[in-house]
Amino acid sequence: MVRKAVIGLLILMASTPIASSRADGFDPRLLGAWAPSASDCKDAFEPQGGSLTFRQPVNTFISAFIVQERDIRGVNGNCHIGQASTAEGYLRLKLDCSNRIGFLPVDARIKIINDNEISYGDASNDPSIDALYERCSP
Repeated sequence: MVRKAVIGLLILMASTPIASSRADGFDPRLLGAWAPSASDCKDAFEPQGGSLTFRQPVNTFISAFIVQERDIRGVNGNCHIGQASTAEGYLRLKLDCSNRIGFLPVDARIKIINDNEISYGDASNDPSIDALYERCSP
């Protein structure tokens, strides 16, 4: 199960176009660019047109991603948000993820700690191992 969570997190680091409508139950506070720290934000993203985009050339070892209304873009794959629901203080996202190698369904668990901090993990694993991310600003 830990391997599935790691693969799911790696696939979150993707690149995909913006979709036009939001998944039901999606929390708009997730929209934006996220990385583990402010220094990772500077390494992963650069401002472009009032928002952030991945810095070129893309560092494929950085754990950073951009949440859009129906998609999560990262550096190594992409996830389409299929369903979103809330339970026990967590947002649960059913994701259809893909990268250059293949496809993987991911059941993600996200806790919004505040407007600038979230935790992310695989819903099948213990929340104590979830990773922390902070919002990156342009």
